[in-house]
Amino acid sequence: MKVFSLIIIFVLLLSIGCSRKHLAIFFDGVPPEKTEEKLSADSLVVMESDSLRKDELAVLHKNKEKQILSLHPAYQNKECAKCHLEQYGYRLKETEPLLCNKCHTDYSKATPFVHGPVAAGFCSACHLPHKSANEHLLIKPKDEICGYCHRTEDVIKNSAHKQMAEKTCLECHYAHGGQTILMLKNNEAKNEE
Repeated sequence: MKVFSLIIIFVLLLSIGCSRKHLAIFFDGVPPEKTEEKLSADSLVVMESDSLRKDELAVLHKNKEKQILSLHPAYQNKECAKCHLEQYGYRLKETEPLLCNKCHTDYSKATPFVHGPVAAGFCSACHLPHKSANEHLLIKPKDEICGYCHRTEDVIKNSAHKQMAEKTCLECHYAHGGQTILMLKNNEAKNEE
């Protein structure tokens, strides 16, 4: 009798038009309906953010005053297949940095000294994949990004950083790598011992 009742319910659902919501009752793994993200043509302000990842949402909520996003060109142009295998649930075609280096500079080979996340091939340590409230798809604003990993109290112990309150890290250091171990922009190797 239970089987017969389930068959009748199933047939009724099929006859009235089955939605993903109804299918999810009976089957595991029914993907959610796609929500089309609407962008304002002039400012690229996100109008609906249903598809944002939690870390992307955290960035946006923290930076509410910054409504203009930096968008990955492939994402902005809805060219998902440049990075994702659409037929396999949008998995990445390759791992980072191999995927990133298809279009972006391979910084691990560009300089003799390389920043740790770059050397490890971990682009997403500093960059979001699709969109950000910060330039260059950074996970934090440019003047805060280094503090995400490098503790300020450790950095200010270095005598070269006494004037640090007046400058940002990226005014003196390259982000991805450099000619000196400290990745200094002026190529001076002070305090490298």
